[in-house]
Amino acid sequence: AITMPAIKAKAYQLVAYRHRARVQDLAEDILGSVGRFVGGQIVLAILNAIVTFIVTAAAGSPAPALLALIAFVGALIPVVGPVIGASIAALITLDTGLIPAIIVAAILFAYLQVEAYILTPRVMAHAVAMPGALVIVAALGGAALGGILGALVAVPIAAAGVTIINRVVIPHQQQQR
Repeated sequence: AITMPAIKAKAYQLVAYRHRARVQDLAEDILGSVGRFVGGQIVLAILNAIVTFIVTAAAGSPAPALLALIAFVGALIPVVGPVIGASIAALITLDTGLIPAIIVAAILFAYLQVEAYILTPRVMAHAVAMPGALVIVAALGGAALGGILGALVAVPIAAAGVTIINRVVIPHQQQQR
């Protein structure tokens, strides 16, 4: 069976021996950053699901647990996913009445602003060790260029770029010749 460690070991063998240790260390840093990004997305998705459950249950929405699950899955997709999840929750709440649906929409969209501009930059800055503003710009740029797939891969790519700049480019620029 082919496993990730075996694939990585074979890939590292393709690098010249004298550079192998440095490339391996850099690659492990980048892969760790991607893993932390995924962990950060899961934390944000859980928070989104909890808020959705509380708001929809309080509004008397049908199936608040299902709406929370939809919000969780939606929140795993940066930028557009949380909006889709909140929209579905508000639309399903229309079954309860117009006023509860408007209240659910208002609260969830207010939460999404807090998530987008406060929680996501802080969680991701901690998870992938890059500035919060860069996280937002990367996610928005990725979504604009590549839709949902672009939004999913933009932040890990930006984190890899920051790692390479910090570990390769800057030290190289600092060397005296």
